[in-house]
Amino acid sequence: MYQFQLWGIREAQGRLVEVEPLATAMMTTDVKIPAIRALLADLHSAVDRKTVARKLLARDAQNRFMEIPRDAAWLTAMVHFARAAARLSHRDAAAALYDHLTPFHDRVESGGGVTNGSIALYLGMLATTLQRYDAAEGHLAEAEVVHRRLAAPLLLAMTRAEHARMQSQWRRNGDAVRARHGRSSCAVPGARRA
Repeated sequence: MYQFQLWGIREAQGRLVEVEPLATAMMTTDVKIPAIRALLADLHSAVDRKTVARKLLARDAQNRFMEIPRDAAWLTAMVHFARAAARLSHRDAAAALYDHLTPFHDRVESGGGVTNGSIALYLGMLATTLQRYDAAEGHLAEAEVVHRRLAAPLLLAMTRAEHARMQSQWRRNGDAVRARHGRSSCAVPGARRA
């Protein structure tokens, strides 16, 4: 549990590369465990080891993540695969993960002593990857409300950063007017800026 908490801290600090020795050890011993593959795909996509991340993601994406056991680690694995798919712009993986996660949009992922926050955040990332910007806007607005209620400033900041990334991509893809005037996360009914 300590290792996963350290992982989250180093990620928040922008020092994720420091846990790479832990990841290397996991690759040699635990790569057969789907949740570990998901964590490793996430890590490698975050530290710009895209070739390794793509290989790890592709292993489970080829069967649309259907072979991931529906156990206590399933939702955590899906979240980490979602982050990797979004960073790698892997549309096939993003589409499959979006379908798997949609029924859980109102849940918060927690692996015990660590949480990755609202599933809506990851649906927003996947929708952005799939260029479904209206859907992404709605998911990210939902995630902002959840993270505000949790009084989770880091998750709130991550949600707002993802919203900004989505808006930027939306503009780059030629819909600058809608992106500029789209529903912003601060315009959610009943929502207040934290």
